[in-house]
Amino acid sequence: MLYYLYGTGWMRGKLCVDNLRLEHAGARFMHFDLERQWNEFCDAVQAEVRSHNLFGGDVILVGKTEKLSKDQVKTLQLLDSDNGNTTLVIWELSTKPSWKPKTKRIVIKEFNELSLAGARNWVADYIKDRKLSVSKEVVEMLIEIFGSKIDFIVQELEKYATLHASSVPVGNSQGIFAWESGERNFFEWIRSVLEHDVSGIDRYAPSQEQFMQYLTGLINAVRTVILSRGKTRNGDVNPFWAKKLMHWSSGKTDDQLQKLFSLLLELDLDIRGGKVDMGQVVLDLKTRLITVK
Repeated sequence: MLYYLYGTGWMRGKLCVDNLRLEHAGARFMHFDLERQWNEFCDAVQAEVRSHNLFGGDVILVGKTEKLSKDQVKTLQLLDSDNGNTTLVIWELSTKPSWKPKTKRIVIKEFNELSLAGARNWVADYIKDRKLSVSKEVVEMLIEIFGSKIDFIVQELEKYATLHASSVPVGNSQGIFAWESGERNFFEWIRSVLEHDVSGIDRYAPSQEQFMQYLTGLINAVRTVILSRGKTRNGDVNPFWAKKLMHWSSGKTDDQLQKLFSLLLELDLDIRGGKVDMGQVVLDLKTRLITVK
């Protein structure tokens, strides 16, 4: 078959490609970045056609790009008239498809961001397929923190799948992804900030690429505590997660929480405004936290 994947949901697209590789076990796999390797990709397709392997099921060619150009789409249209089964995958990380194949023989899959309900269902299916032993409370916590960002949820679940069999959870009575292996852990980082555990802030610090996602989760966590203390009803917050946050922040007064919330919002704005050196962002955060004590 010929597959056309599109959408900004990178992780779901990747899992689709991974499943294709499993279905075609033993097949040669070739991956191309179409923004830089379009000519190489076309050469590979032509080479497989000439050798009659493209329709033989023994090779998988994947071409990935942020956005297909008009010229690339014109070239891809030539594939519409091919007969037989192919193992060619065109993967476009764009919200809207640039290519509209004219034949039903091409399998089209959309992987745009899911709604919260859709994310819950998808994660439930993922856990079932992977045969993971993960409680509903943990899933709800992940949804609360990451929303419908499947990429981050899967990363946490995969860490669990990889380490659960040989590692014993420590420092976390719920057993939520906190291992002696030193894995960076979002939940432990949230706890460390709320408890002003400086060593924990360093130990579980996210990478520069992950920091903004972690910071967003931290801001939402502090907001949840403020609302919970004020008895404000928030039906979107899982009670289990709210209870954990209330426990971690029990050492802070209401004024300190409000100050922490404002501090984090300022940090977020400063980062987006280019005022913070991302190489020193964790140190910057710790320096700002001193004013909250």
